[in-house]
Amino acid sequence: MRDGMRHRRVGDPEPVVVSPPPHLWQRSVMFVVLLVSSGLLLQGVHAADRARPLRIGALTTSWGPTPQVIGLRDGLRELGYRDHEHFFLGLRFTQGDTAALAAAARKLVQDGADLLFADADDSAKAVQMATTSVPIVFAGVADPLGTGLVRSFASPGGNLTGVADLGLELSPKRLEIFRDVIPNLQRVLYLYHATDAYSKAALKLYHNAARALDH
Repeated sequence: MRDGMRHRRVGDPEPVVVSPPPHLWQRSVMFVVLLVSSGLLLQGVHAADRARPLRIGALTTSWGPTPQVIGLRDGLRELGYRDHEHFFLGLRFTQGDTAALAAAARKLVQDGADLLFADADDSAKAVQMATTSVPIVFAGVADPLGTGLVRSFASPGGNLTGVADLGLELSPKRLEIFRDVIPNLQRVLYLYHATDAYSKAALKLYHNAARALDH
C-alpha cells in the first residue's frame, strides 16, 4: 500500500485533497467504479438493454484478485449492475512476473474486452501498449506522466483515464523531515525494486531531493 494521502482523477485540472480513508485504495476504486459504470451506459443505452454484458478485462501482477479489482466488482454491484447480466469481469494475473504482462494484455484484447482495467503502473503500461482503441481505466498508478500513460492531468489524451496515486510528490518532503529530525543525517538507505515503475520514479525524486538538501 502506498502512503500518499491524495489522489487525482485524470482530467481534473487541479489535485484534490481528501481526508485519509481507512484504506487508500478504496477512494481510488470509488472514482474508478464511476468511470467504469459510465461505460455501462455506452451510446446512451442502459446496461440492462444491451445485447450482451459489458466485458471488462482486468490485469494485475498479483497472485489473484487485488483489493482494487474486488472493489471494482463490488462497487458495480452496489450500483445495481449484476455479474454476467450487465457486466462480465475477467481477470488475468501474472503472479509477480512483470515480463508476462504484455502477453496477458494482448490476450485480454484478443478475447474481445470492451474495457480494460489496470491496478498499477506496469499493468497500465502493458494494456496501453496492447491497444489504442479499447478504453482503459487505471487505479493506483504512481506516475502516469513519467510512464507516458497520459500527456497531462488536464488533457490525458489517448484511450486512458483513471486515478493517480500522488504519493511520489511526498518523496522530497520525507527527506526534509528526516533532516529536521536528524540534523547531521548523511546517508539514507532506500530499498526499491529495479523493475517497478513506482520504485524507480521514487528513487529519482529522492536523489534530486538529496542533492538539493546538500546545497
